[in-house]
Amino acid sequence: MNNKRLPRIQSLLALVALAALVLPLASPAFSAHAQAKKVLNYQAGGEPATIDPQVASYGDQVAYTHALFASLLRYDHDSKPSPWLAKEVPTVANGGISADGMTYTYKLRNDFKWSDGNGVVKAQDVVYAFQRLANPKTAAGYGAFLNGLLVNADTVNNTAPDKVDQKLLDSLGVIAVDDFTVQFKLVHPAGYFNQIASLWLASPVRKDNVERAGLPDPTGWTDPANGPVVGSGPYTLTKWDHNKEMVFTKNPNYGGTLAKIDEIDLPIIQDTAIAYAGYKSGALDISLFPAAEIPNVKADPVLGKQLLQYPSACEIYMNFDNTKPPFDDQKVREAFTYALNRDLYIHVITQDTYTKFLSFMSKDVAGDAFDPDLGKAYDFNPDKAKAALAASKYPDPATFPAVNFNYAAGADGQRRADFMQAQIQTILGINITENPMDNAAYQAATTDPINKLSGFQRAGWCADYLHPSDWLYTVFGSNGKAGNANNQAGFTSKAFDDAAQKADNEADPAKAAELYKAANKILTDSFAVAYIGSNLNLDLVTPRVKGLIANSLDGGLPGSFFWEEIDIAN
Repeated sequence: MNNKRLPRIQSLLALVALAALVLPLASPAFSAHAQAKKVLNYQAGGEPATIDPQVASYGDQVAYTHALFASLLRYDHDSKPSPWLAKEVPTVANGGISADGMTYTYKLRNDFKWSDGNGVVKAQDVVYAFQRLANPKTAAGYGAFLNGLLVNADTVNNTAPDKVDQKLLDSLGVIAVDDFTVQFKLVHPAGYFNQIASLWLASPVRKDNVERAGLPDPTGWTDPANGPVVGSGPYTLTKWDHNKEMVFTKNPNYGGTLAKIDEIDLPIIQDTAIAYAGYKSGALDISLFPAAEIPNVKADPVLGKQLLQYPSACEIYMNFDNTKPPFDDQKVREAFTYALNRDLYIHVITQDTYTKFLSFMSKDVAGDAFDPDLGKAYDFNPDKAKAALAASKYPDPATFPAVNFNYAAGADGQRRADFMQAQIQTILGINITENPMDNAAYQAATTDPINKLSGFQRAGWCADYLHPSDWLYTVFGSNGKAGNANNQAGFTSKAFDDAAQKADNEADPAKAAELYKAANKILTDSFAVAYIGSNLNLDLVTPRVKGLIANSLDGGLPGSFFWEEIDIAN
């Protein structure tokens, strides 16, 4: 979401032509098509950089993988792990978890077919997927996710890509015991491992499909233009007209309950103003809309009743590139942090749909590790902002290095950029350059494991599961070097790494909570990013859509945990 858990609104913001994307949807041909079969029109907020389940990290990317690929387990309606490819959720009682908590065994169903009907999902397919995830050649956004948890994951992930061979990959702590039994060996007990097995990254992929000959690039296997995209989810991807539309078609070979609708058309409409126009014209069933329109939508007697509003398990912040000047200087990061008027931003830009929060991890995530006062001392303060700048390597605003504010272009992105440009100019006297980017390019640039996007941008993290182990080291860990794609800031701190990993490895909940608190304080006091708050998800949904189940973990794409349950009334 979640990075994977970045919410949907972060990837919706590159301009496209209204005539090219919205008007054709309302054409007679479209209407006739919709009458012939059940078709849902769901706005895709931008061209996803990938839909590969081992590479995906942004919320929209992850949502699409849920439609196309089944994972070992899945979250149920209460966000608890439940069976999917696996017959049952492992426990100590059923023998799935060893007495010492360091071995997890999943028994797979033997009848879960691949979407092309060619065989069934087997344990070796799961092993292959996890080896891809850990393999640095894959350049996965979550490549370091299993470090310190799965046996030998650190060694695999930290090996130079050209030195990785099959023998090394086979040393990873995941093995196929037999065709339908897969086993994971952990470095330490982790009561949250079943939640990891419920994530998109635990979706097996078939090696012959991924590595088939003739592909134009390593991710070409996910484009139907290059042949069938073989998965195991309730839908298949049958069309991807890049930057225009994706089409999901019901998978007749799906091993679970078949999808209720025949087709999901996902027109790629990256500007929320254009999507809003499409929704009001009847061309879209599910859509975002500009934040500036929130008061009008709520006040409208019709649209107000169609507004879906639900909480997210996300946190939004301004992300500084800690690896290069000027943000490699902590005093500069302090200056920009103090210069951010969060109350004004939340009121003007988000129309009061954020809750201000000044450190990482909400109470829902942190539990006993939650510190309500952490970060409060770093709220908006013009005097402290100017003092920090004066104490930096670049005290003179007139000679301050060039700085970009990066964003995926579009109406909402432009408003954020204009706000930040005015804020920094007003408080610090520094001119920043607005840098609008194509959505796919933006996603790729902000998930590069090594090269960080220079300047700063709005970023965030959304929970994959509600536990601190999914937040601190997962997002900002580095082991003293670049290589964690989730760490957009390129933040490095041995003290933070040690504290966060020690917390992840601690079996005693009370001791772990104190260690997480200590790690979070190091992170906050380092000004790696400037925290803003937690956002609400807001979507417009037509009354004809039935069975749509929103979830705080879905990254703002309602229904994406349960695609096959969505229905429509023609």
